[in-house]
Amino acid sequence: MKLISMAKSHLPAYASSSAKIDPSNDPEIDPYSCSLEKFELYETRARFYLIGSDSSKRFFRVLKIDRSEPSDLNISEDPVVYSPQEIKNLLQRIDEGNLYWRPQPCG
Repeated sequence: MKLISMAKSHLPAYASSSAKIDPSNDPEIDPYSCSLEKFELYETRARFYLIGSDSSKRFFRVLKIDRSEPSDLNISEDPVVYSPQEIKNLLQRIDEGNLYWRPQPCG
């Protein structure tokens, strides 16, 4: 997996009933009302992953962009709100899965 770029913007986080983080655990911060301000784009052979976080990097969201069909734009928003540890684990799993598909040098 390769980190493509990093950018800053102000986009709203989208609410989801299936999120892993329960806003009632921290009454001061509601992950559903936080705006995403930091973004990182990761590339694998099959997809781009746009990872967005709030300014304090406490909550993360994932947008998946399928690149298997160049003529079709297939984008899916992951409904989960991830914690820092959960997003780290997700990126490690994506990277480990990508290792299988990396071309090996001819010898």
